[in-house]
Amino acid sequence: VIGIYDGRGRLKHKARGSAYVGTTTDGKIPVKGVEYGRGYRWHNRANRSYREHLYVAVDRDGALALVNSISAEKLLAGLVPAEIFATAHIEALKAQAVTARGEIFSKLAHRHFEHPFHLCSEQHCQVYAGAQSEQASTNRAVKNTRGLLAARPRNHSRDPIQIVDTRYSSSSGGFSEANEVVWG
Repeated sequence: VIGIYDGRGRLKHKARGSAYVGTTTDGKIPVKGVEYGRGYRWHNRANRSYREHLYVAVDRDGALALVNSISAEKLLAGLVPAEIFATAHIEALKAQAVTARGEIFSKLAHRHFEHPFHLCSEQHCQVYAGAQSEQASTNRAVKNTRGLLAARPRNHSRDPIQIVDTRYSSSSGGFSEANEVVWG
């Protein structure tokens, strides 16, 4: 059973298995002590904020998992500036937005089957730093590319659209490599 309490310790809501919270405005939901970088030297906790809806669920280990239930475009607004410098040229930001969107959709239903979420906010999926990381420049790039994905050419119009798994790296060490060598 999950209990939601107010600042004075009064029980406001009780649920079994999961509980949802959200905002009906375009506001942000603050969350204190969000863990990030697990398994890396920068592992830490930070106060973050999120858009749309959050739900708390019991994960496979019996611990609580906080999940941001959010549209792809809102997710990209907090993801793109975590993956590229917001001061980059607008065309680079737009390319990053399209690439990140492709990664979102190509990874859905392929990861985290045992978790109460589809994608994590770490490098394993893509770094999502929440609403407080949003920048005007990256928001503009996301908005200007809304709905755009890289897709494989089709031989016939009746063929299904195949989204390209558009992978990228924030740090290549100054070297590049053929896709099949890195990703198989």
